[in-house]
Amino acid sequence: MKKILLPSILAVWMLVLGFTGIKQMLLDTKVKAVYSDRLNQIYTVGKDNSIHKFDNNGKLVISRNLKIQGDIAHIDAKNVFDMLLFYKNINTLVTTDNLFNQRHTLNFNDNRYLSNKQVTAVARSFDNHIWAFDMVSQRLMKIDILGNLILESSALPTQSSTHQIQQIIENVPYVYLVDSTSIVTMNVYGKMIKELNSNQPINQAQLFKDTLWLESESHRMFLNTKKTTDSIQMLDQKPANTSFQYLGNGKLELRNDSLFLHQEK
Repeated sequence: MKKILLPSILAVWMLVLGFTGIKQMLLDTKVKAVYSDRLNQIYTVGKDNSIHKFDNNGKLVISRNLKIQGDIAHIDAKNVFDMLLFYKNINTLVTTDNLFNQRHTLNFNDNRYLSNKQVTAVARSFDNHIWAFDMVSQRLMKIDILGNLILESSALPTQSSTHQIQQIIENVPYVYLVDSTSIVTMNVYGKMIKELNSNQPINQAQLFKDTLWLESESHRMFLNTKKTTDSIQMLDQKPANTSFQYLGNGKLELRNDSLFLHQEK
């Protein structure tokens, strides 16, 4: 029965995500990271730290290089008119408008409260503040763009090692902290709910249709956030040097540093 059931589940998800009858379009090359927003607009970060923005049909809208002496580790486009650019290696957060004109800069090293923090991940919160995780204290913080503390969780419990949180994903009423080996679920008030371990190292995560889609080097996994579950589910194997992201009108495939957009014909 299991051999029959698993392909059936995969077929259903392929239909839901629109993986059939699609055309492929090359969008960008020399890409090190890709992001999208609720309007299905696409953002790429090049190996030279340049940013390219494409509309939901893959047409280039703007290219920018902010000339900041740091590497972009993450773009959060939850608020498309007040986006977050996180420069992890220089402990700095920059906000921009939808055309990447700089609005605010928060250098954690220069902030009185945050100067002793080692921030490893940031994300926009539902109330337009900022989630940030401090690896030193192992605490989730909510701050404003001036660095004022709004909320701080208790320290995450550690077993054999400290949590290496690499992504924060909010889906009200929960906040998901993506570790390399687990997913920690918090509520929006900073209380820890549970932690689920992964059988595969997690390289990236994306929230799409109330499901966390996870990838390792060799496999794709998922966690349905609307169902009570005690495990991260394995989906399938994936090609080497390839990652995927889902859009409302297709999917993105980053293959050997080249980004392809797949849409229905």
